Amino acid sequence: QPQGGPVSFSGLTIIASGDQEFDLFTGVTTLPQGGQIVSQEHGLTLVGSTISYREGDFIEATGVTVTTDFATASADSVRIDLQTGAQLRRGR
Repeated sequence: QPQGGPVSFSGLTIIASGDQEFDLFTGVTTLPQGGQIVSQEHGLTLVGSTISYREGDFIEATGVTVTTDFATASADSVRIDLQTGAQLRRGR
């Protein structure tokens, strides 16, 4: 699917940096060129070099930088379970 506008769900806005691929069988959307995920409510921006998500379920990203009003953090990857919270992996 070609690059589109921002997508919103779970109070998050997802902005693709390139193409978006949607898997009809799994319901997973992949942004192979990465993008941004913005939470206005939490004042948080996550930038990833690749991002995959299933609405209402999870977000996974690699090459991650997370910025808030107070700090910036980086990690090789992050998985956000939209039901229980985030898990950073192999932090830098």
